[in-house]
Amino acid sequence: MKRTLIAWLIGSLCATALAQAPSAQNPQPSKPFSSTSATSSPVQVLGSDSIESTQNDTQSPLVLPIEELNKRVSRYGRIIDEIPMETPWLFAWLVERNGYQTTVYATPDGTHIIAGVLLNGGEQSTPSIVDQLKAKRPQAETTPLADTRASSARSDGGTSSPTADTLAQDDNAQNLTYAMQGQFQKAVPEVINVADTLEGFKEGRGDKGDTVYIFFDPRCPYCREVYNMTRKHVASGRISIKWIPVSILNDSQDPKRGARLAATILQNDDPAFLERVLGRKEDIQSSPAPETLKAIDDNERFMDVIFRYDNRGAIGVPAALYVDHRNGRAKLKTGISEPVIFNDIFGQL
Repeated sequence: MKRTLIAWLIGSLCATALAQAPSAQNPQPSKPFSSTSATSSPVQVLGSDSIESTQNDTQSPLVLPIEELNKRVSRYGRIIDEIPMETPWLFAWLVERNGYQTTVYATPDGTHIIAGVLLNGGEQSTPSIVDQLKAKRPQAETTPLADTRASSARSDGGTSSPTADTLAQDDNAQNLTYAMQGQFQKAVPEVINVADTLEGFKEGRGDKGDTVYIFFDPRCPYCREVYNMTRKHVASGRISIKWIPVSILNDSQDPKRGARLAATILQNDDPAFLERVLGRKEDIQSSPAPETLKAIDDNERFMDVIFRYDNRGAIGVPAALYVDHRNGRAKLKTGISEPVIFNDIFGQL
């Protein structure tokens, strides 16, 4: 980060010197950056009432010390880590705010603090979600995405579907009234193949295209509500669900409690523990093994990628990932405890 600051400052000073030199081709100095976004991406400006630019349009922006930038960003949440950027015009941090993680950007002079998703405006295309997932989880580079790790499925059956980037729409899809209606016969999108490799507890024998992948935090009351709402659907055999635990909610008194509760579910191949911990809110904690901690971290990294790719910013639970049988596309939904959203995925019984 320090090297980036120095390099940016040198470039900024050179640009100022060139701008001040007389030139027939460039009589007016160009602006180093605009105070308004040049993209239409969903970007939220935090504290807009206190981030008015103090720079003159014809001056190069100042570069604040990194300690001062950290101080300004920390007003909006707890800084978890700095994120390297390929451009010297922005700095980025991973910040936790109200129990959720989001990326916060700052201009070098600290006058603009931005939270949201930034789109790539250069010539290089944005990496696909599968490429991003591979970058987050290096083991995926050597493991075929269509494969399913038996240790992670933790179910009593089910076969995998072939890999495909796009899907043809079923002839009868127009007659379907909810997303998981019927049996999905075609190949599933890559992101579903990757999701299926995550550690979790699966209920039902459905293939990947007939499984809803639900990310949950064992401490989350809305996750508990969704679990109890799905009991009739799972019992009917119509729906398969893979419950994928994470620990992302803020708990200042005991920040590691979520991981211990998740360990109870992951380290016991028994649906009774899922029922007791998630469904009944029983405080059954287990010491997580190193591989369990890694699995939880993988689950959270996967969530981070799909939320960013879907332009959602901060990750939240409960979240459902599934193939919508009506159009063959992978869908990511939050707020699934709401009856309208729940019924659109699972249907009514």
